[in-house]
Amino acid sequence: MSDQDQTAAEHPLQPMIDEMVDVQSVDQFAAMITHWHAGMLARLRNLREIPFGTLITLIENDGSETKVKLKGDGMKGFQGALNAAIAEIESLPFVVSTTPVPDMAEVIGNELGQD
Repeated sequence: MSDQDQTAAEHPLQPMIDEMVDVQSVDQFAAMITHWHAGMLARLRNLREIPFGTLITLIENDGSETKVKLKGDGMKGFQGALNAAIAEIESLPFVVSTTPVPDMAEVIGNELGQD
């Protein structure tokens, strides 16, 4: 079934959509991003503590499940993947600033010598 064939209730992103918030300000947006980022890093770091021999369930692209015991090369791969994920998102690729942005019409008017 394609994404187009799925109803909104069946779509894999539905849980995220249900949690969408109407952002009222840049400050609120910055707080939400910072909170999400800290939570994601904490979850990934916590996963690094999974003990050797733990049985996990992998969900394949087709939705099927595969059980895997984390040991040997599988454990090394799991740890490596977590470390790579943490390295990728550890630092946000942008900076959020709440400095007021000037009214663009005013800026353009000033550049044209109009007040």
